[in-house]
Amino acid sequence: IRSSSSPRTFAEGAAPEVVEHGRNGFLCTDEAEMTARLADVGSLDRSACRASVAGRFSVQQCIDRHVALFRRVLSLHRPDLAA
Repeated sequence: IRSSSSPRTFAEGAAPEVVEHGRNGFLCTDEAEMTARLADVGSLDRSACRASVAGRFSVQQCIDRHVALFRRVLSLHRPDLAA
């Protein structure tokens, strides 16, 4: 998505968290729909695709999320160090 490509993927795993159906890609239910969505790829705004990723996965957001995760894990094992 960040490279301004228009993904077509199955609605499995992390895809529904990243792909906004019809905005930055398409969540498909089967191979036939995936093939049919090829005709719709041109309707996606490439800059909107990039913006959707930049808004969710900026360097600062990734750092903040990792630090929060590390603190949660640390608090389970060493609550005295988690603060």
